[in-house]
Amino acid sequence: MATPDRSYRRYRSWNADIDETGSDALLDYPSTESIPSKRPRCVSLWTCVLAVVTVVILFLLGFCLGYYIRESLSSTQIQTFDCASYRKDKFNDSKLESVHEKIMYFIAEDPGRIRQFVRDFGSTDPISHSPLEKKLEQTIEEEFEEYNFDDVDVQEYNIITTYPDPKKPNLLQLFDSQGKVKDSVSLKNSPVVEDRNTENSSGSAPYVRFPFVSNTLGGSAKGGVFYGHYGRLSDLLTFKGQGINITGQILLLRLGVTSVAEKLQVAQDAGVAGVLLYWDPLDKELAAPHNASFIPYASAGCDQSSLFTVPTQTISTNMAAKFLRELRGASVPTTWKGGFNTTYRYGAGNFTVKITTFNKRKEVFIRNVVGKLSGYSEPDNYVIVGAPRSSFPGSSTDALISTALLRQIAWSLQYKKTDQWKPRRGIKLISWGGSEFSNAGMREYIKANVHLLSRRAVAYFDLSELATGNKTIVATVTPALRKLLNMAAHRVPNPLNPETMILEDWDRKSAESPSHWSPFKLYTQDATRHPFLHLVGVPELHLQFVGRSSQTPGNIDDMRELDSRHHFKYHIAVSRVVTMAMLRLVDDYVLPYSINDYAQTLHVAVWQTSEAIKECSDEFRDLAPELTVTDLLTETTTAFEDLIQIYRKNQDILGVKSVNEVKMLFERIFVTDFSGKRFSTHHVLYPALHDDSSIEHAQELCRVAKETNKWDKVDKFQQKLYRVLHEALRSLRMNE
Repeated sequence: MATPDRSYRRYRSWNADIDETGSDALLDYPSTESIPSKRPRCVSLWTCVLAVVTVVILFLLGFCLGYYIRESLSSTQIQTFDCASYRKDKFNDSKLESVHEKIMYFIAEDPGRIRQFVRDFGSTDPISHSPLEKKLEQTIEEEFEEYNFDDVDVQEYNIITTYPDPKKPNLLQLFDSQGKVKDSVSLKNSPVVEDRNTENSSGSAPYVRFPFVSNTLGGSAKGGVFYGHYGRLSDLLTFKGQGINITGQILLLRLGVTSVAEKLQVAQDAGVAGVLLYWDPLDKELAAPHNASFIPYASAGCDQSSLFTVPTQTISTNMAAKFLRELRGASVPTTWKGGFNTTYRYGAGNFTVKITTFNKRKEVFIRNVVGKLSGYSEPDNYVIVGAPRSSFPGSSTDALISTALLRQIAWSLQYKKTDQWKPRRGIKLISWGGSEFSNAGMREYIKANVHLLSRRAVAYFDLSELATGNKTIVATVTPALRKLLNMAAHRVPNPLNPETMILEDWDRKSAESPSHWSPFKLYTQDATRHPFLHLVGVPELHLQFVGRSSQTPGNIDDMRELDSRHHFKYHIAVSRVVTMAMLRLVDDYVLPYSINDYAQTLHVAVWQTSEAIKECSDEFRDLAPELTVTDLLTETTTAFEDLIQIYRKNQDILGVKSVNEVKMLFERIFVTDFSGKRFSTHHVLYPALHDDSSIEHAQELCRVAKETNKWDKVDKFQQKLYRVLHEALRSLRMNE
C-alpha cells in the first residue's frame, strides 16, 4: 500500500530518539563474507551433476539446521540464517521508526472506513448471539484472513450462566414493621434495543428488558437491609467491630472497585440472605448510563463449575436512595460515604425487604476471533490487543467503535506486505465474545492458555471504552510502562490542537494543576475488569479520552455520536497511542519496561503505608522489614539497568534475552494464590497502590483490626507482601 508522503508528513514532527544502537546487527543477520571456491576440472558429466546435487543438499541442510538452532547460539557463535534477514539492509533504526510512524498514520488514513463500518452495523452495541453480533464476528474473521495474518482462528468456549424468566420478572417487596406489604416492584426496564440486535429479530430479547445478575440462581430472601459499602472482606469485618450481626440479612452494596463475583463470595461466606447492588452517584464515572431510574444489568463472573446461590438483584439509583434514607443505627466510617445527600448508616430501618428471583440456567457459547502475526526473532513472545464485540444494553463498552479500531490496526499492519516489515515479537489481535458476561471470552481464553500467557505474553492492550469524554487522554497502566506511554504520547498529535503532541498537553495540565495531576491511573481490584493483570500478572494498558469540555457528552453513546461528527478524532488519537506503544513492545531489542520506576513507586508506597499503620495501630506496628526490602529492590533495579547497558555495549545476545525474561517475570511475581482447582488469583498490590502513595488494602485491614482487636489479617497481608518483595528482589539477581 503506497503512503502519500504529503498526507502523513505533518504527523512526523517528532525526532526518533530511541536508543537502539548496535543491537540488531549481531542478533539477527548472517555473515556476508564470501567463501572462495576453486572449481576442479570436470572428470565427467555425471561427476559434475553429482557435485551440484551434493552442494544443494548440503546448503538446504545447513539452512534448516541454522534456522532451528539460532535461538540457542551465543553471541560468540557463528550467526545463523534468520527468516527475516532482509531487515538488515531495509530496517535500520531510522527506517524502523519510519515504519512505525506509517503504521500509526494508516489508522486514520481514511476515517470514512470507520464511519461506513458504523453505518453498516448501527449505533447500538450488539448483544451476544444476536444476528448483528454473528455478522460482526464473521466480518472480523474474513478481514483477518484478507490481511494475510499468519494464523486466524475462531476459538469457541461453552459456559453455564443464568437468564431471567420473561414470564416471571424478578420481584422486590417492601414490608413495614408490622409485616404488611408497603410496596411491590416488578423489576423491568423499557425496551432499549432495535429488533435486528436481538436473538430472534422479532422483538427485545427477554434478558434485555428484565434486569438481573447473571451466574446467580433463582431463589428468595427476606431480611433487614444493611449498608455494606463495596462488600469487601474488610467491609464486612467492620460489622463485627460494631457488634452487628448480618447473618440472614440483606446487604445493600455499591457496584465498582471489586467484581460482583467477589462481593457475592464474601457475602455468601458471611451467611447473608440476599444482596442488592446499585451504582452510587460517587461512582458515576464507572456507571453507564447515568440514569437514576434505570436498573442496571450485572454479571457475577465466576468459574463455570458453580453458580452463586445467594439471591441477588440490581436496583436503580433512585431505589437505593430510598433505602439509604430509611436506614438507622450508627453512621458509617467517612471512607464509606457516597454521593447521596443523606447520612449513610449501617442499618437496619423499620422495614424489611424480600428479594425473589426466577433466573434459569442456560448454556452459552462464546467465540473469540484471534489473528496472529508471528515474530521473526522471538516468535514465542507476543503482545495482545483486544476489543469487545458485544455489550449488554444500558452498560455499553463502545464495542462497535472498539471493533472498528481493532480492524483499523489490523489494516495498518498489512503494511508489512508491501515493505516486508515483520515484528521482532508476535502480535495477536483478538475480538472478544461474551463481554457482557463479565468478559467471559477473555477469561476463558486466559483459563485455556494460562501457562503460556504467564511466560510468553508481554502485555495486553484493552481497546474497550476508548472515549468517554473529550478533554484529555488518561491511561490505566502499571508503573513500569509509564515511560513507554510518555514516548508514545510524544509522537501522536493532540486532536484538540494538531500543532502539539499529546505529551505536551499532559505536561501543561500537570504544571497547571496544584494537586499534581497525572495522566496515569491505577488499577481497581476487579479481576473481571482486568483479568490479564490479576489472573496471570500480564501488564494491562487501557487508554481513553475522558473529561468534559463545552460540548458535554453524557455517556458513551453520546460521546460516540459527538466523535462521529469529528471523524472519530478522539477514538483515533487513543488508538494511535496504543499502536505506537505496542510497536515499541514488539520491536525493541530490550523490552521497554522500567522496573526501576516500579521499584521506586513501591518504595514510596510501602513507606507511606508503614507510617499509616503505625498511626492506626497505636501499638507501634509498621512495615519496617518490608521497607528494608524495597530499599534493596530500588538499589538492585538501578544496578540492573546498568547491567542492561553493559549487555548492549558488548552485544551480548543471551544476556539481553535473559534481561527481557526477567522483566516479563517481574509483574507476575505479585500474583499469588493461584489454584488449579479454582480459577481465582490475587494480585497483592492492586488495588493496593493508591495514588502512588500508600497500600490502601493494608490501611483498610488495619482500620478493621483496630475496631475488632484482631490483627491476624494484617499479619497475613504483611507476610505475603514481605514474601513477594523478596521474590522480586531475588529475580533480579541473575548471578544467583
